Amino acid sequence: MPSTAALAAMTIAALLCAWGARRDLQLPIWLTLAAHACALAATALLFGPNYAPLAGLTIACLLTIETDRRHQLIPDAFTLAVLVLALVAPFGDSLETRALGAVALGLTFMLIRQALTALRGVEALGWGDVKFAAAMGATLGPIHGFAAVGVAGAATLMVVVARARGGALAVGAPFGIGLAAATAAVALLRAVSP
Repeated sequence: MPSTAALAAMTIAALLCAWGARRDLQLPIWLTLAAHACALAATALLFGPNYAPLAGLTIACLLTIETDRRHQLIPDAFTLAVLVLALVAPFGDSLETRALGAVALGLTFMLIRQALTALRGVEALGWGDVKFAAAMGATLGPIHGFAAVGVAGAATLMVVVARARGGALAVGAPFGIGLAAATAAVALLRAVSP
């Protein structure tokens, strides 16, 4: 059985995801809550109750990916869900490490955003990406967080190059897709590796 804190965090994250999915993807609330319940139960049964928050994290990241794909934005509800789940992630990181990860990635993305916006005169990186990077850092810690950013950057660059070859690229690809996918992938890899 997960701890009381983990159960509370998973419930809050599921409610945030259900609200965000209803608002931004027009998914019924019951569908998102049922997906969370099934994923949490399956993960707890297969891998143990300590890993149940990873199921909620994966669903929050999948919803982020779909919303960014459709609307090129990362809703705060999904970012908050990832942040809440960071508090109960099964990695054994101290609260200081999680805070350092949030500050390091969030500040790095904010500085990149401000520099690119100043150089180009247009917004080059959205605030949603900055906030999601902070949640990503809180979840994975600074070292694994920056590794995930590298994976996300490489994946997004491949998408941009593929689109450019097809002649379909007028603007860059939504970076949130890569950030969310890399967050889920690195979290899952981190959980299964010793």
